[in-house]
Amino acid sequence: MAEKSRKYSRRGPVPRAVEEQRTHAVTVRFNAKERAELEQKCQAAGDMTQGKFLRLAALNCLPPPSIPAISCEAMVVLREIADELHAYAREESAGKIPPKQMTALVALEDLLRNVRRQLMGLPQAAEVPIES
Repeated sequence: MAEKSRKYSRRGPVPRAVEEQRTHAVTVRFNAKERAELEQKCQAAGDMTQGKFLRLAALNCLPPPSIPAISCEAMVVLREIADELHAYAREESAGKIPPKQMTALVALEDLLRNVRRQLMGLPQAAEVPIES
């Protein structure tokens, strides 16, 4: 009887190279509150699995958070306000605005910068005291 040399195609994804295979496991325990927070973060990252999210977070490879459309519109308005503040700064450097008024404008610019960071989901920058 003649043997048939028939090759069957493999189903599924292409196997990883040996050096890229994940062979080590790490066990992590969470309490209920931490687990709920992890699930929220996984969903916010685009319905990512918990294992993938934790691996990317541990390796500092998480994608940047997406900015909601409303925040994008607000950021455009804030950018326009910041441009106006820069115009005032140019006038101040030309000596057209008193220094006391310029201090208030600089403080306002810092506040706007912090609002933009909050809209993007980033931590606030260090606060600058407002001088009277």
